[in-house]
Amino acid sequence: MNESLAEVYERARRHANASDWQAAGRDVETLLTFGGNDAASINLATMILFRSGAADRAIGLLRAAVERMPNDASLVGNLANALYESGAHRESLEWHASAVALDATNPGLQLNRAIALRGAGEREQAIEAL
Repeated sequence: MNESLAEVYERARRHANASDWQAAGRDVETLLTFGGNDAASINLATMILFRSGAADRAIGLLRAAVERMPNDASLVGNLANALYESGAHRESLEWHASAVALDATNPGLQLNRAIALRGAGEREQAIEAL
């Protein structure tokens, strides 16, 4: 039976929402193969990879996606978050700033930037970012 990308996406999302990373991981390659130019599919697949312990692969895929779709704030923001979570705080700040510049009305991007600033020791800037 051939499933649509939407069906695979929904199944992977349900597993990810339940923190069942092993089950969600079974759909990662399908999401990346058939949803390779879809930001939502890339974001979900890379989040699953990151939470499954494949942070380097997730970051590499996000970097490649941002190169293809540099104006997608969700991809840029998720790259920033992945870098921050992997310990690359300073580099993440540049990407957080870019994400906010792309979508200045998105409070989630603003909050994530403030968290990264605070984590990097930039308390005053973090307060201003909010």
